[in-house]
Amino acid sequence: MSISNLDKELYAFYGTDKGAVIIYTDHNKSAYQAGLKRGDLIVAANKKNISNFNDFVKIAQKYSKDDNLSITYIRNKLHKKTFLKYQEKSNL
Repeated sequence: MSISNLDKELYAFYGTDKGAVIIYTDHNKSAYQAGLKRGDLIVAANKKNISNFNDFVKIAQKYSKDDNLSITYIRNKLHKKTFLKYQEKSNL
């Protein structure tokens, strides 16, 4: 999974300047298997608010292989939740 900070156009689209947007998911990795897609906006991880890319990375770095990471995200203006099962640190 690749994520990025929001830019001005995405601020307007999502109606917020908080979060990290997914720009790519690999079909063989846990993010895709958890149902996350390109364009989803991650707004929380393990109940901690995500303001930007760096917030997500700080939380994600604390987890190890086979840990579960709770993700709250926005898709089509609806808040949704899923769980990522870590495969490796760089392979969400």
